[in-house]
Formats: sequence, C-alpha cells, structure tokens
Amino acid sequence: MNKTTEEENSGRTTRTIRDSDIPIFTIYGLIAVTSILANSVVISIIIRNTKFHSLYNFLLLNLAVADFIAGIFSILKLIAIIIMNSNHYEHDDVTCSVILCKCLTAAICVNVFVSLNTLTVVAFERYYGITMPIAHRTLNKKRLKYVVGLLWIWSTTAAAFAGQELEIGKETFYCGFSSDEAQWPTWKLAMGWLGLVAGYIFPIFIVTTLYSKVIKSFWMQRKETQNSSTGSNTPAIHVQKKKSLKVIKLLILITVLFVIAIIPKLTYFALVLYDRGFVNNALFYKLGIPTVAIIAINPFIYTLSNPAYREKVKIICL
Repeated sequence: MNKTTEEENSGRTTRTIRDSDIPIFTIYGLIAVTSILANSVVISIIIRNTKFHSLYNFLLLNLAVADFIAGIFSILKLIAIIIMNSNHYEHDDVTCSVILCKCLTAAICVNVFVSLNTLTVVAFERYYGITMPIAHRTLNKKRLKYVVGLLWIWSTTAAAFAGQELEIGKETFYCGFSSDEAQWPTWKLAMGWLGLVAGYIFPIFIVTTLYSKVIKSFWMQRKETQNSSTGSNTPAIHVQKKKSLKVIKLLILITVLFVIAIIPKLTYFALVLYDRGFVNNALFYKLGIPTVAIIAINPFIYTLSNPAYREKVKIICL
C-alpha cells in the first residue's frame, strides 16, 4: 500500500498556499475585481454614447478593454490556484506550469504590452492632432483599427514568447523565470535584452519625447499669443486650447503613473538578465502589484478628470 502511494505521488509536487501568500493573492483579487467593474463602466460609456466616438476615446477604449481582460484572467488564475491547492494531480508540475505560467500569466502580460503600446499610440495621436492638425486629418478610425490590430498581434506574440520562459515554483504557486543558467543560452539573453529595450524602454522614451514636444508647442503658442496684437486668439480658440492642454495633462498623468508602476518589474527583469541569481518568484509577484494595480486606477482617472464621464458614471451607478 505504501509503495503504491509513493508511486502515485512520485510525479507530483506538494504545493500549498502559505499564510504569507494570502495577503498577496487577496490584493491581486481585489485589484482584479475593481478592474473588471471599473473598466466595464468605461467600456459601456464609450460604446453607448456617440459623443465619445473620437479617435482619442477609441484608444482609451482599447486601453480599457485590455485592462478588463487582464482582470478576467487574474480572477481565472486565482481560481486555478485555489483549485490546485485543494486537489492533487498526477504530473502536477506540467499542469501548473502550463495553466498558471504559460497560459494565464502570459495572458495577463499581454495587458502590460497593450497598455504601454496604446499609450505610445495615444501620444502620437495627440502630438499630430495638436502640432500637425492637417496631417492628423488623414488618420481615421479605419486606419486606427489596423494600428490597434497590429498592436494586439505584437503584444500577444511578445507575451507568448515571455510565457514560454516561465515556470512554476517547486513548493509554491508563484511562477517566474528559471534560475538555471543552462536554460539561458546567449541567444535567449540577447532576446531578453532586446525585448526589454524595444518593448519597454524605447516606448517610454518615445512617449516622453512626444509629450515634451507637445508641451513646448503649447508654450510657444502661448508666448506668440501674448506678443501678438492681431487678436487672432478668439475665445473659441482659447477654450479649445485649454481643453487640449487638459487632455494632455491627463495623458501625462496616466503615463507617469504607468511608468512608475512598471519600474520595479523593469528593474527586476534587468537584474535577472544580468544574473540569474536574482530570480525570486515570490518577489516577482510582489513587485507586480503596482503594475497590476494601474489597470484598476486608470478608469478612476478618466472619471475624476472628465465631467462628461462623471455624469455618465452617475447615471449608470444610480
């Protein structure tokens, strides 16, 4: 009997949710639920009201959809962890690795790529809309749909590649990168550094540069208006510029918060690529809390900064 039991358990690894894991999983669960509810409101408002059917709001809709999907997959991941904690499977290593790491965690990672790339596209859209309004007219919703489609394809491909390198811990339900040097040949390290630079650092640099140019353009226009005596700055133009500047401030706030949220993970990725001795899956999850939290924060930023959104939210909630 004992021999049979040992043989049955030989392909399994005992994993349990420890007391120290409960706060982390609880935080992820609360963030996911908040994200699902808040982003569903944003999605509903933009889709149901033609007033919000602009290029800018179309991109915000894409951002909200990505955050909503990330919340769904986060809940599915927590459910899978609870089920696996309550039951035992043969070949549990394979089951956990495939479901938790290569599928669900990679699906959540798609959100990070989509969010950052969407913010980059928004920066281009606002830059051309404000500094090159004539060129901006050539950008229509149909063309923007192609851009968004390519954005999702790229983000999914990058997340799938990263997901292949994730593995489950031996005694916990945390998944992350392997600390085994043998699994990190030179070409993988090169691809990792390329992904870090092209997928994160370069877009952040582009967004920062574009918004800097937009702010400079606003400053130059204001200076020219003050020095001009032609009276070309009519009240209507002044109101339009004020609204545009308010939108830019909102986007800069969203971008800054997003960058601050992903800096801990970027630092972790860089350290792991530099030395696999820095691999710590539990730390990886803790550092991921700010990054995941931003998916629940963005909808509240839209609502608090836009009176039109606030009115629609009141109608939905009441």
